[in-house]
Amino acid sequence: MDYTPRHSQPFTFGQALQLEIPTIATEISRLENSLQHLNQTQDELNEHLSGSSEDDRELLDAVKENNAVIASQKERISMLKMALEAKGINTSSAHYNPTSGGGALTTAMYHDSSPAQTSQPQLANGQDDEALANHGEDEDAGMYL
Repeated sequence: MDYTPRHSQPFTFGQALQLEIPTIATEISRLENSLQHLNQTQDELNEHLSGSSEDDRELLDAVKENNAVIASQKERISMLKMALEAKGINTSSAHYNPTSGGGALTTAMYHDSSPAQTSQPQLANGQDDEALANHGEDEDAGMYL
């Protein structure tokens, strides 16, 4: 799959695909938190601008700049969710939708069966990242299609 972002991004979609699932989840969570703060700031700036009789050029510029950052971060979240989907993770659940009270894929999706048994994070269904990467493969018989 090829993806061309509309906004400048610090990574390509191909690079996102190479990231581990927990890394992607952490970045989605970080970006969602950042968006929450940016949106709150936008509300405050707009409230101040609407209550003022004169145009404050600096505030207007800040609102404009924040709008660009918000659009870029939303696109980045979309890219990261597409990377998770390419890895077999369903991102359509409320767990990935911050507007429905959920949040990004977090460590809550992972559990350690026992810290002494493994240091590899596992999905709630018991699969680890390697199992996801090898989905459909049998060591002796190759890959099932």
